[in-house]
Amino acid sequence: REIAYQADPAEPPPRPAAEGNGSQRWQRIRENLRMAYVALSLNKMRTALATLGIVIGIGSVVAMVAVGQGAKASVEEQLSSLGTNVLTVWPINPRNTPNMAGGNRYRRFTLEDYEAIKALATPSSPVGQVGGSVNDWAQISYGPRNAWTRIMGTTASYQSMSNVNLTAGRFFTDEDDLTRQRVVLIGQTAVKNVFGEHTNPLGAIVKVNRVEYRVIGVLSPKGSNAYQDSDDQIIVPLRTTMYRILGKNRIESLTVSAKNDQLIDDASAEVEKLLRRRRDNRPGTDSDFQVRSMNEIRETVKQSTNAISSLLAAIASISLLVGGIGIMNVMLVSVKERTKEIGLRKALGARKKDVMVQFLVESVMICMLGGTIGLGVGYLLSLAASMFFEWSVAIPLFAVVLACGFSLVVGVVFGLWPAKQASNLSPIEALRYE
Repeated sequence: REIAYQADPAEPPPRPAAEGNGSQRWQRIRENLRMAYVALSLNKMRTALATLGIVIGIGSVVAMVAVGQGAKASVEEQLSSLGTNVLTVWPINPRNTPNMAGGNRYRRFTLEDYEAIKALATPSSPVGQVGGSVNDWAQISYGPRNAWTRIMGTTASYQSMSNVNLTAGRFFTDEDDLTRQRVVLIGQTAVKNVFGEHTNPLGAIVKVNRVEYRVIGVLSPKGSNAYQDSDDQIIVPLRTTMYRILGKNRIESLTVSAKNDQLIDDASAEVEKLLRRRRDNRPGTDSDFQVRSMNEIRETVKQSTNAISSLLAAIASISLLVGGIGIMNVMLVSVKERTKEIGLRKALGARKKDVMVQFLVESVMICMLGGTIGLGVGYLLSLAASMFFEWSVAIPLFAVVLACGFSLVVGVVFGLWPAKQASNLSPIEALRYE
């Protein structure tokens, strides 16, 4: 006969299985974290050495990404001042054009090229302003102080085409250029190098390559970009620079503005057609010059800086691999030293899964600790780079997420093998281990 079971009214009802499983799971997580903390605390030196590789790796990656982003932002800021309707023209080495010396033909522009393009700027033409420039280094001195600085020889149109601002004085005129006047505009860094701090050089007579020039303007500060200090320069009329300072009868680059953004392609086509004819570029052959818009240059610079940033980050991430290998070695040594502890846990009922999770948690904890410290190190390195290169550096959010993700992945990947080794230990053999 079957006897029906009747629950004791004084006995509390059993808890739902889901609630009990959730509570036990949370308890196991807390216990694993506690055990990992205790195990790492008992071997502080070993933990510090294992963490060091991750700190270096994460710090390097974050710093490289931040510096790359800062360089890109700085260059884009410099290019944005030139506007979107500006074309830059410079000579290049065309393919398959060997000269008698066996090299490549490389022809600079002349003043006649500049004047010919300038003649295109009629009321019905898409071409607006035209400028030319030469660049070199020159010695500037005032009294006993002197310094080497970059010199740019350019036309009066450079001021409006490149949005040049002055803190004092004026820009030179077309008449100053045509008559080769000995006048100069000076940048902020050059002012400090030659005149000292808090000095107004306007009207002063300085020597450029030992020839006297009058300072007629002081350039507004522009800061540094990824390649140079934009304030360490002087600007002199084009013809003055070519004939009085450098002794060069050539122009390095030409700048052409379209009358509006919609006419940029038409202006480019007119300039290219004229220069091909003047420079005897035969039909079907490559041009020995290049015409690029600011948007094209900006996109090229963006791609280049992104590629450099990615390359630097990839090189820095190699240290993460080295750090991960170091963690795996440390964890394998830890498994060997704690063989009896593992055997005791298994003898008391711990499953293979429990032992494996315990060592995985230790590995991940080391990596996350190293990643956190590495973020701080990367931030400090970024600040140092910002002070050295004199441009703003900011750590983007994706770099922080990337650092945390890398730390987690390295902890799991390189902690998996030691954890598996620990979980596969036989409790009997482990307890016998000496």
